[in-house]
Amino acid sequence: MADTLSLQEMRSSPALDFPYTYFHTLFDLPGITPVYVISSGILFESGVKLAISFSRGRVCHVLVQPAWHLLPHAQLLSESVTRLSTSAPNLQFTFMATTIKETECLLAHGLNAINIHKNAFLDDRIFFPKNDSIKSFAAVHVANTEAFKRHRLAWGIRNLALITYAYRFPIDFKEVNGYRSLGFTNISPNRNEGIRVLKPNEVADILRRSGCGLILSAEEGSNNASTEYLMCGIPVLSTPSEGGRDEFFDPRHVRIVQPNPNEIEEVVAEMNDCSIDPFEIHYSVMLKVIEHRTRLLCWLSNVTGIDLNSQADKNAWIPQFTNKLRNTVKL
Repeated sequence: MADTLSLQEMRSSPALDFPYTYFHTLFDLPGITPVYVISSGILFESGVKLAISFSRGRVCHVLVQPAWHLLPHAQLLSESVTRLSTSAPNLQFTFMATTIKETECLLAHGLNAINIHKNAFLDDRIFFPKNDSIKSFAAVHVANTEAFKRHRLAWGIRNLALITYAYRFPIDFKEVNGYRSLGFTNISPNRNEGIRVLKPNEVADILRRSGCGLILSAEEGSNNASTEYLMCGIPVLSTPSEGGRDEFFDPRHVRIVQPNPNEIEEVVAEMNDCSIDPFEIHYSVMLKVIEHRTRLLCWLSNVTGIDLNSQADKNAWIPQFTNKLRNTVKL
């Protein structure tokens, strides 16, 4: 981990609103250029500080995952990297861009960017279909408690599984209190006890037992749940969106529905009435996932000098690709 001084500096940083950051070491071996992964957005500065600390003045590559839709923030990112080129010239930044449009925009702003969707690094050894999964829920909605997730659109769905989490404390439950027919929720019956954190394999089990997966936001980042649903072999109901989650969508397995509660309820019922082979859904999304993983393997092989493609398994996975390609570092 980082040394004590770096952690103290980060604790006092006025730009850090959360007591944690994302920092993942992809490579830090003798004789090769280190490669670290951090997040854009509000955690960018704290991630940069960790990269500076770990690099110890060596030239290193910093791979930046998008925390949100990047297009509106390209100019700000460019200004940040320009500033850091003076204060931390040993850091070489490359941005993972969810879409081709984002990639082109970042490049036009003078940034290094590559079209690599961060959802490609969800772990398909956890999220996969099973033959013996019995459908217990009409739909599942994996979404935090924030208003932008538009929980209200799903309040009336009968027998819904709600998996939620919170970023703000104390937790405001008003967006999730309106559900009228929950078959499952990880919210404690006593709201004072908060939300039970589910392990990834527990989440995957609930996804497999659901008739479809919901994503109802109008704009956000790439949305992990959208790909976890497909990896587990369930079809997806999404509203029109910006941010890139649709990059892994296949029209055979995804319905794009207007943000109307009645229409959403009707389509959920339709999706439960039709049978789609879960292994076909998984196979379809994995073809796209492998493309993006391979793209990163090629980039990493170029900057490290290690032939990583030859070390990867059939799904283009190497041990360094931990779930979501990131670790949470408490400060």
